[in-house]
Amino acid sequence: MPDKPKFMNIMAVSLESEKRHKAYAVFDGKKLAITHCLPVYGAVSSWEDDLIAELKDKHRAGFSVLVEDRSMQYCIGDATPFSFDEVIDGRSMLYHALDEYFSLLNLGNLIVDQSVERFIVRPGSEGAKIEKKQDDVGRTVYSVDWTTFNGGHKAILMCVCAARFRSVSQVFIDQMFEDVKIEEDNSMLKSFHAITKGHTKNLIKGWSDYYEDGH
Repeated sequence: MPDKPKFMNIMAVSLESEKRHKAYAVFDGKKLAITHCLPVYGAVSSWEDDLIAELKDKHRAGFSVLVEDRSMQYCIGDATPFSFDEVIDGRSMLYHALDEYFSLLNLGNLIVDQSVERFIVRPGSEGAKIEKKQDDVGRTVYSVDWTTFNGGHKAILMCVCAARFRSVSQVFIDQMFEDVKIEEDNSMLKSFHAITKGHTKNLIKGWSDYYEDGH
């Protein structure tokens, strides 16, 4: 009898943007489902207490929590501070995040709720939101249009990083639905189930058609 799949619940908060956002995701070791991506509106005083309380709650609930915050004041408990400017192996975390993001996207392993689809970005030619290029030694580099790339896009990338760099298991999606019984009070897993069963085929077909057309 195979082990039941384990899930990683993820919360990612991007505060270093004019349009702040927080995103929620579930990762099964292969597929990443983005269930929500919500704006953080208003003056800091209007949302910080609620955000701090939520970060604490999500940590206690076992979520992997990433926060983009240079001040570090919201990186409380076990929340992991995240910076797109950090350099690892000669490349910025932005480049690493985009590498993993496009890998998931190209393989059809990035699943999003319909409300999140507006934050899905594909690489394009000059003038696109993200231009994919090569440097002098052949490494992939990216040019990002920061006038249109906001905290929602960044929060999605952070969810990808949490999943790909802190993976807890490698399981197949079919096994997941055969073996897992979703508890009534686990809204994140219920969202994962609904998104996967309701939207995956159409989303993957759309992405597949897009790349088959030469994009």
